[in-house]
Amino acid sequence: DVDDDVDDADVDEDEDYEEEEAMWYWKSDLDLDDDDVDAWTAYPDKDIKKIESKYQSGELEFRLNRKYTINISTKTQYQTKDHSRQRSIKRHPPIDIDEDYDEDEDEYIDDDDDDDYED
Repeated sequence: DVDDDVDDADVDEDEDYEEEEAMWYWKSDLDLDDDDVDAWTAYPDKDIKKIESKYQSGELEFRLNRKYTINISTKTQYQTKDHSRQRSIKRHPPIDIDEDYDEDEDEYIDDDDDDDYED
């Protein structure tokens, strides 16, 4: 049935989208600026899944494991037994592809420039 094929295609697309997970990082090098990519270390996959699940459910503070607690609202990870030992954390969401972005040309398409082209 054609309708079944369309429904299956929609499900496949949804599954592909769900596989794009956010990434979570902790600041491993305090001597580097926050905008320096080398300052950050990605959490292990199992921790990313846990942090993202808590984030999506709105739980702002939780124990990540025996040693660390995460506070999403303050964007910190701290040692559960010593709150003064803390590091910044950050989330990098999946990148949405902008409909107006032409990947082949590596530039944004300006719809207002239609009169620059001849018919």
